[in-house]
Amino acid sequence: MSPFYPDCYDQWSLCKYTYDGDHKCFDTLFEGTEDECRQYAYDNYSDKEQTDMCLMDWEGREWDV
Repeated sequence: MSPFYPDCYDQWSLCKYTYDGDHKCFDTLFEGTEDECRQYAYDNYSDKEQTDMCLMDWEGREWDV
């Protein structure tokens, strides 16, 4: 089954992990396509900073930067 809005597959977020006690939370740093999010991370954050980040697709699945 395809989504109602086919372009939703192109909706990605660059997120930074934060912790609220024992719960893992996410702060959104940038939104765009997968390539735009990856490029934003590479251009603005060091490799060390990227270890605390993930890409999140439109279904909320986490991916490595």
